[in-house]
Amino acid sequence: MDLLFVVLVFVLWLIVERIVVKRLNIKKQKRKDEQPFVRWFGVFMLIFFNILLLTWSGTDNLAGIAVLVLFLAVLFGVIAWMEWRKNKESKQYVRTIITGSFLVILVGGLLFFSMPKTISYTVPVCLYSEDGAINELSEMEITGELRGNLLYGKKYDGEIQLFDKRFFVVKYGEKSKEIPIIDRLLGRSSYYLMVEIDSNEKGDIWFSRDFETFAGVMKADGTEIRFAAPAQSLKEAKVIFQNITAEK
Repeated sequence: MDLLFVVLVFVLWLIVERIVVKRLNIKKQKRKDEQPFVRWFGVFMLIFFNILLLTWSGTDNLAGIAVLVLFLAVLFGVIAWMEWRKNKESKQYVRTIITGSFLVILVGGLLFFSMPKTISYTVPVCLYSEDGAINELSEMEITGELRGNLLYGKKYDGEIQLFDKRFFVVKYGEKSKEIPIIDRLLGRSSYYLMVEIDSNEKGDIWFSRDFETFAGVMKADGTEIRFAAPAQSLKEAKVIFQNITAEK
């Protein structure tokens, strides 16, 4: 959804700018004709905005997002006013207004899509061993936060409970490395490390890119146990496990 949003914003941006520039006959401003103070003011303020964007925790809620978007809108408004005051005839302030408007929409939209979503639910899971000694249906509880990410899709941070064991689920290790955008567009599964809270035993879990299915491996009493969800039969679990782990 966020990728489609970005593409649509850029397409509309190009179309609107081309139409307005053509109708108002706005010439591309040469660098020697630019106002140095206006240019450097814009550069420094945009750097400050990016630092604020990366360090401020307020992006986790709508109020914080609104403050950042308002700051960006005011920034471009000030730059456009300065351009209008210094060189009204060049009409460069119109370009700035267009650029600022679409950047406000783009940044605001992406921040909205990246807001964390709290999740807590249970899914049917099938646990089995390769030798057939274990074949059991159970439930897995998933709690934590899902956060949208333009480069990687949905990112999960939380815990899962299987039987009486609770695991932290984290992005860690060589297996968790992904190719930005490419893995997301190809729908490849996303790897996470499972760490049992009480014993520090480790396991592996793969989530589908849409976070609808997942499969993993853990050990219990020295036996490797595979699991997959949502699955209500051994056959279904094996298909999910094979498909989701083969993507890597």
